[in-house]
Amino acid sequence: MAHSGIENVPSSPQGSILEEPEHPLSAKVLKTSPQKRDTFSWFPTIRNDEEDESEVLPYDLSTLDAGLKVELGDDDHSIEDGETQEHLDPRSLVEPGISDFIQSLKTWINTYLTMERVQLNDINTDLRDGQVFSLIYEKIMGCKRVSLPCGENVQSRERQKRNLEFIIELINRELGLSEEQIKWKTTLLFMGEVLNSLRILIKINQYCLNNCRSAPELPRELKVKTLRIKKVKAGLQCERRTINIIGESVIGKRDAFDTLIDHNPQKFKIVQSAMLDFVNSSLSPMGYKVEKLEEFSAGWKLCLLLGSLQGFFIPLYEYKIKPESKDDMMENMELCFRLLRECGIEPTNRPGEVVGGDLKSILRIVYNLYLKYKHNSS
Repeated sequence: MAHSGIENVPSSPQGSILEEPEHPLSAKVLKTSPQKRDTFSWFPTIRNDEEDESEVLPYDLSTLDAGLKVELGDDDHSIEDGETQEHLDPRSLVEPGISDFIQSLKTWINTYLTMERVQLNDINTDLRDGQVFSLIYEKIMGCKRVSLPCGENVQSRERQKRNLEFIIELINRELGLSEEQIKWKTTLLFMGEVLNSLRILIKINQYCLNNCRSAPELPRELKVKTLRIKKVKAGLQCERRTINIIGESVIGKRDAFDTLIDHNPQKFKIVQSAMLDFVNSSLSPMGYKVEKLEEFSAGWKLCLLLGSLQGFFIPLYEYKIKPESKDDMMENMELCFRLLRECGIEPTNRPGEVVGGDLKSILRIVYNLYLKYKHNSS
């Protein structure tokens, strides 16, 4: 039986589709992403853009903060003619948000490094020789152990740089990113530049979360001040910007569900009711029923639903049908996320958000299942 609950929802009259208000034109907004419409004809058009506030500084690097000069190094600031580099503004390091964020990353990484009698103390200097990154690659990302080409504990700068280039290339390959998605440069990592180090560590964190490996859930937004530096004939030009350093991930971006809840709760209820009909058509033959979508937060009913839609049985020892703690629920949800990926659905939320009972996160999963399996016969 095809599930037709959503097809029967009337479309809005032309021109009445609710949209988020446009941002006023501002010289500080550098770029916007194209608008995207969801599957529902009356879903609102929304903006998923990241806005960077920028300020072009009318002076060269020689007038900048001393802290930045130190970070750039002494070899003509390690920048080629025509090259553009982006650095963390040293003033951001003293802000509580960024300092606490760096500390949380170090605590996470040191949980694994301590077993190897290695400690990450300073993100500026301890990542430069490639040894810590090789342990991150093996212990945190779960990849096969590799030997660095110049060995471990090398003192020569040239050998340290070769080791770093080798392991960063492996990490980039494992992350599966395109050249445009790689926002860090090995040369700047070798210099100990903090922004580049943070960017790669954030991507490694997201990789671990997406592959159900232990990793902390980072905040959705972290604004930092950066300095974009370009070498020209007259010297070094600098542009100060404010960016969301975690804003490059699809996880956490606003979508049509956010806008629908904010501006049209009645239509949101229609979608929610249609999704309940969809899931219960698969669970009812097994003797289960969902009254509220939040019931999926424990994970075990979502396991049953996935098995029913995919046509396979998940052994009961694989998950806890009576979870007694949040940890049990997280284990169930991590299994669900693995199954979702196996059936070709990439979750745009984190397991912890679903376990926390966030309705929008649950609805996004159920709606993706609806799109994939709505024509299945019950």
